Amino acid sequence: MQVPIAINEASRHPFVKQLLRLIGEAAQIDWQIQSLPWARAMLLAERGQTMVFGVSRTPAREQVLAFSEPVFDNHVWMVMRRDQAMDYRQLSDLSGEPCASAVASVMAQASKPPGAACSRWSGPTAT
Repeated sequence: MQVPIAINEASRHPFVKQLLRLIGEAAQIDWQIQSLPWARAMLLAERGQTMVFGVSRTPAREQVLAFSEPVFDNHVWMVMRRDQAMDYRQLSDLSGEPCASAVASVMAQASKPPGAACSRWSGPTAT
């Protein structure tokens, strides 16, 4: 069975394609993988024209999209320089602190503490 599926053009393609290959073999699916900008992939999914891999679940998206069980857990950590340690216990502890998140990060925007001075970036980060 051939099934169209979109992946974010900025994703780690080797990892995602290998994972989809394993799922496809087990489910007898021939994925028609499209590497697309995220906004276009989401629009096509909302129109019912493709599946999308790697979508964060939100109440708004649940109104339009059907979600599978999680394929894997994606753990996310808050990080900072070791020499700038902070006693962080809950989101409100970040109030007034500088922070940054990816432009399209639903999880970052949903968890932004009130009063936090968050900036947003797009594209790869420096290493």
